[in-house]
Amino acid sequence: MPQMLSVKQAAALVGVSERTIRNRIYSDEIRAIKKDGKFGPTYFIPESEVRRSAAQEAEAWPGAVRPPETHGRQSPEGAAASDVASVVIELAEQVREQAEQIGRFKAIAERSEAIEQTAEAMRVERDRIAQEKYGLELRVAELTRESEARERLSEELQEAHARLRELETTPRRRWFSTAPRKERTPA
Repeated sequence: MPQMLSVKQAAALVGVSERTIRNRIYSDEIRAIKKDGKFGPTYFIPESEVRRSAAQEAEAWPGAVRPPETHGRQSPEGAAASDVASVVIELAEQVREQAEQIGRFKAIAERSEAIEQTAEAMRVERDRIAQEKYGLELRVAELTRESEARERLSEELQEAHARLRELETTPRRRWFSTAPRKERTPA
């Protein structure tokens, strides 16, 4: 991860005021990372970006006074401040990641609650359907009994019709004879 500097550290490194560094950030001459701080936005600038800006300024203003060369070494105060800035940036990144994770957990909890509500609605619907099914099963049983009773009555009716046709087609027996009567002699 590149060494990150605060506006104050960058101004000290380049040898300009903090306002100049901020103006360069606002005009996009220097790229910086903006973090919301306790007292408003805080900017952190990669050290390489500060050195690039300082080199551009040196080319534009050759006679300008520059800070003493450190030959790649940083003063103890600058190193400590740079370390603090790095830790702050790292902590801010961790906080951001945790906030994102909390957001994901909240979304999961909301989805879970919605799923639970859907499941409860489905349980209620299942119970309603079970009651309706039970009622329909009772009705089917009742209709089946009625149908069986109708079938028995229909069979009895058919048997009665058959017996009636049989009786109608059978010659009638007379209880009296049509043949002349023989006289009986008393014995």
